[in-house]
Parts: sequence; structure tokens; C-alpha cells
Amino acid sequence: MISYTAPSATVPSSDPVVGDALSSVLKADRSIVGSLMPRPQPPSRPTPQTQALAYLLSGDAGARDGNNELAIEDYTKALAVRPDYREALIKRGAAYLAIRKFQEAVDDFSAAVRLAPEDPALRNRRANAFLTMGNLTKPRQTSALSFG
Repeated sequence: MISYTAPSATVPSSDPVVGDALSSVLKADRSIVGSLMPRPQPPSRPTPQTQALAYLLSGDAGARDGNNELAIEDYTKALAVRPDYREALIKRGAAYLAIRKFQEAVDDFSAAVRLAPEDPALRNRRANAFLTMGNLTKPRQTSALSFG
């Protein structure tokens, strides 16, 4: 068995006065450093924003792996924590499109448009979802682009 001995606070010196003085300085330095170091705090409770972000990132990982159903579950959990989470609505809408659940995608994109009506990209996503589901009249009404 290997044993370990912590280094002592004494400093070898041929002069005992110098050795005692150096040992005292080392002990004082350790106590000062110890008092300056922050004490570990118990983990704080996660905020709704951090919980929602964790679910969003987990959903992103699922979507990257091609598991859109798992991504939808995680985005839905993010929205349960933060119902106005626009990014989760957009990503869940995209995941719904990927699994051909067009009406759910349109619903999510519509909810995102309500949160940010000035964002033309959201209106275009919703218009594309309408087109994908075969509705050719709604895209003209909802898109930010002019169909001349």
C-alpha cells in the first residue's frame, strides 16, 4: 500500500530562525488564500429560461440525429416551461414538417408569427408550410413576399 504524506508547512533551513520565519509566512499565506477563495454554494434551482434552453438543445440534438419525434417532445417540454419561446415554436414547426404533420407545423409557425409579426421569415415559413400541405391560397395571404 502506498501512503501519502502532505507536505508540511516547515521549510528546511540551516538557520532555525530563518526556517521558523519562513514557516510562519507560508502558514499565513495559506490562511489568507483560503479566506479569499469563495465557498462552494449549493446548486441553485434552474430558472424557466435555463430549463427551456436545456430542452431546446436536447431537441436540437434529436433533430440533428434525425429523430424528429424526440425533438418534438423536447421542444414541447420547452414550450411547457416557456409558452412564448419563439425559437422552440419555430424548431418544433420544422420538425413537424419533417414528419409531414403539416397542420401542426402551420399552427406552430402561426403562433411564432403572433409573437413576432414583424418578422417576414416567420411568415414565409408559414406560407411554405401551407404550400407543402397543398393549400395554394393561404400562402398569398400570409407570406411577406409579393406574389405579384
